[in-house]
Amino acid sequence: MVTLFTITICVLVLFFNKFIYEKFINPLTIYTFSWSLFVILYDLHLMEYPELKGITWVIMFLSFVSFFLGIITVFMARSAKNKDNKIFKRKITVSFPILLDGGKSLRLFVWFCSILGLFAAFFHWWELIQKFGSIGGVLLNMNTIYSMRVSGGFSGSLPYMHAFAYIGVFYVAIYTAYYEKFHSFFVLPMVAVVLKDIATVGRANILFGFLLFFLVFFTMRHAMGRNLIKSKVNSRSLIIAAIVIAGIAIAAVSIVKSNRGIVENFNASSRTLNKFKKSLFISPSMYMYFSSNPAVLNRYFITEEENLRFGENTFFTVYNFVAKTGAIEAPKIFGKGYYIPMWTNQATYLREINADFSYPGLFIVPYLLGMLVTFYWFRFHETLKMGNLVMLTTLNVIVSFTVLVMITRMGILWVTVLGIAFFNPFVEKISTHYYNKQKKIN
Repeated sequence: MVTLFTITICVLVLFFNKFIYEKFINPLTIYTFSWSLFVILYDLHLMEYPELKGITWVIMFLSFVSFFLGIITVFMARSAKNKDNKIFKRKITVSFPILLDGGKSLRLFVWFCSILGLFAAFFHWWELIQKFGSIGGVLLNMNTIYSMRVSGGFSGSLPYMHAFAYIGVFYVAIYTAYYEKFHSFFVLPMVAVVLKDIATVGRANILFGFLLFFLVFFTMRHAMGRNLIKSKVNSRSLIIAAIVIAGIAIAAVSIVKSNRGIVENFNASSRTLNKFKKSLFISPSMYMYFSSNPAVLNRYFITEEENLRFGENTFFTVYNFVAKTGAIEAPKIFGKGYYIPMWTNQATYLREINADFSYPGLFIVPYLLGMLVTFYWFRFHETLKMGNLVMLTTLNVIVSFTVLVMITRMGILWVTVLGIAFFNPFVEKISTHYYNKQKKIN
């Protein structure tokens, strides 16, 4: 029954999508289909999860409705001001200042970001090798390294320098979508992301890098469909780009999984799921990763044991920064774990916004998120300004992670966004300078 209801919602979303965003890849489909995946996998009960309380189902559904109402609010406001919501029917010929010189400045900047990102990753590996003796020693002790990271015992000596890798991924997505070309060195930023996250024995940052590329890529493709550049799509190059980036991300997650010492023997696993213990992709731990969140959220609402400061999860980075001055106690890096009947702490962003803002936050935050992401959807496609693309991408990333965590907890998100905002005017200025210089020559 749950699966049938979830599929029905997906079908309705696809129907409404024709009248709302017009494009398939948009905030509403991202939110709907990511949540639907977790709910349907949970409903398979390949692990002996406890049944969700009615209040948990109601909260998940009403938070989705709140997100949808936030979207509709923007459309209704635009209609009230006689603004045309069918923006993709309007043809445009505007170009991006950052690409005026044919992408030369952008390619050089990607090289710059790749070098710094790789340096940060290699330096972190060098520190680990000094500690464990060799690369093999590092791989054999990944479980220990993971425990050290969780406890805050080791984070490396170059904090946030690896953000250059994510900035590089952002601009690679722009270039690939706009020029329909994928240069071989474009893999370097993603490689830097992967190397760093393998060294920290994590997966969230790899997913962030992966989503960053595809969200920017599809946003640019949507803009290009309005006569921004040539209409013929070089599908071969774009398919290669998609396969390469996805392949790197999947391979990295598999390496982390196989070396992190993740337990695959769960007493709660069904016989069917236990048959896949040795599989890299379909295994008990991977199934738990993509299905346990509703059960953990349910357990959270039953116990209500978390007492956090106002906005401590949502504004984690701010609290953490202030804590470094000694003015307040540092917030906990990871959320409380729950037994369901295995220990895990991933409970969607609803757990975190409820702990931050109590029950009103469960509906106010999704509403504001839907409203903001839709506002910037129109803002970018109507102005094609890079600042609006950064805001839209940031909000889309937050929407993509809602089924996992409130990603605003991750400092790397904000460092990446601020880095793009800082460097973009310089790259645009250089690109415009060379463009004007070339015009004078011609």
